[in-house]
Amino acid sequence: MATGTGKTLISAAVIKLFLRTGNAKRVLFLVDRLELEDQAYKNFVRYLKNDYTTVIYKKNRDDWEKAEIVISTVQSLSSRNKYKKLFSPTDFDLLISDESHRSIGGNSRAVFECFIGYKLGLTATPKNYLKNIDPEEISANDPRAWERRQLLDTYKTFGCESGEPTYRYSLLGGVRDGYLINPVVADARTEITTRLLSEKGYAVTITDEDGEEREETFFGRDFEKKFYSEKTNTVFCSTFLENALKDPISGEIGKTIVFCVSQNHAAKITGLLNKIASRLWPEKYYSDFAVQVTSRIPDAQQFTINFANNNLNGHTGFLENYKSSKTR
Repeated sequence: MATGTGKTLISAAVIKLFLRTGNAKRVLFLVDRLELEDQAYKNFVRYLKNDYTTVIYKKNRDDWEKAEIVISTVQSLSSRNKYKKLFSPTDFDLLISDESHRSIGGNSRAVFECFIGYKLGLTATPKNYLKNIDPEEISANDPRAWERRQLLDTYKTFGCESGEPTYRYSLLGGVRDGYLINPVVADARTEITTRLLSEKGYAVTITDEDGEEREETFFGRDFEKKFYSEKTNTVFCSTFLENALKDPISGEIGKTIVFCVSQNHAAKITGLLNKIASRLWPEKYYSDFAVQVTSRIPDAQQFTINFANNNLNGHTGFLENYKSSKTR
């Protein structure tokens, strides 16, 4: 189901159906990030508190059995195979994996398969690692490559070998029904990005440690991993600021989330956005226009809450008596 179309609400409905009909006595809801753990807890309490008890496992280690719905990150259960010591295979009759393309990939899948209950996976981006792949060809170079792909393939995990999910609700469906809006694409490219995305890639001459020159070719997937370009990042940031939707009351840049390639890339983009914002709006934001919200940053989880509540780093001074998050 496309992002924003109600996977958590569907989960709550499925949980209620299973519990009410006696097909399940207890449910395990697995996530792969702490923020999603808290988010799921709040939603399940909101939807189901009149009928069922929901707990986050790590906060209720001693009395989790009193609850019908137990929420946990998959990492906390898979660490040192704790799930084998903490639970028996029959403790949960229904397992739901949120963001299942991530939360039960690779080694984490063992947690999911330990229990004998019904299995439901939710994702907006299922991973089809087996599409158009020849098992013999891929195994020729690496005997375990095919096995790894099967472990990561979302469709294989849930018995949908045809590459078709059990149920699909697409972005277009969400737009058609009025829950989502279609994205608007702004074209931001440099000569470098154009070549990175081409079949030939972007070739540069590199001098190695021995002083010898050699040519190395980079492609789109290498951007900010193996290949770094200040100019390209600046173009991305400038294009965003030129095209961004504005707050209809104050005229400032609308609240925005930027997805980066890595934590280092996030730090670079944050610095660039603050630099450009200081030039465009002197003495309005200082270094608070953009902030990095990744696992490396202390209290990042609280940042997201403050941002949602329009109070990240205080309020802007664009309009008197108008409160909007200073960080945009």
